[in-house]
Amino acid sequence: MKLKRIVALVLIGAFALAGCEDGEEKTPKKEALDKNKHELVYFEQLANGDEDYPRVEMAYKDNNGKTHTYTAAGDKVYEHILKGKNKSPYVVKDGKKYHVYRTPYMTYDNKEIEGEVKDKGEVDSHD
Repeated sequence: MKLKRIVALVLIGAFALAGCEDGEEKTPKKEALDKNKHELVYFEQLANGDEDYPRVEMAYKDNNGKTHTYTAAGDKVYEHILKGKNKSPYVVKDGKKYHVYRTPYMTYDNKEIEGEVKDKGEVDSHD
């Protein structure tokens, strides 16, 4: 009986959490995209202890080439993955929100590698 109750509570919790997202991707306003689009220098999400959101650190260049850094809780930052191999990462500042457009961390292109192994020697590490 206890097992059924636990399973029921887990299922109810899972459905409740699934309903929290509205499913729509957040996007910046067109005005912000036109005026506040900047080249992304770096972007990292870091552990933030017991907080609900990770800490975000990023740097971007303004229109004059000056680099600005920003650190905040991740709830003010929205990530978007760029599609295409030759797209450059950028950030759009929309009020207090930041929209980061970055390349994927990993890509798989399934290209086969051909060649011939000529030496299987060990690599010597020098400490």
